[in-house]
Amino acid sequence: ERGARFHGERCVSRTRSTNHGARPPASGARQEFRRPSERPGTPAEKKYKDNIDNEVKKQRLSEIILKQNQHSLERNQQDIGKKFKVLVEGYSKRSELFLQGRNSANKVVVFPKENKSKGDYVNVRIEKCSGATLMGSQME
Repeated sequence: ERGARFHGERCVSRTRSTNHGARPPASGARQEFRRPSERPGTPAEKKYKDNIDNEVKKQRLSEIILKQNQHSLERNQQDIGKKFKVLVEGYSKRSELFLQGRNSANKVVVFPKENKSKGDYVNVRIEKCSGATLMGSQME
């Protein structure tokens, strides 16, 4: 097969699944979903016509986004009550009374500013969450 690599006895195609080899985002990461563009010159472009109505595509995309949001919320809910070491990145987007940073899983964590600033490490206990953000309070 042209465009393939061989590892032992199995063949691994260079063409990845529909995400074109991109890694899925960390749970809770905000992600944009876009309709894939047709790649010119591929056999699929030559053999198949796009016969799916745009309304059907929009509905399918909405279903995917809804499912991803549900999954992200469920994953973040598992972190409630846990303690994380967070690197402070700066003020939260909504208020300068709160800071935001990221934990070792690259999840956004928001907590009251108190006496910390950008670049500090803070231990934060998670108290609540949304699909994209963990929220908590500083611990000593």
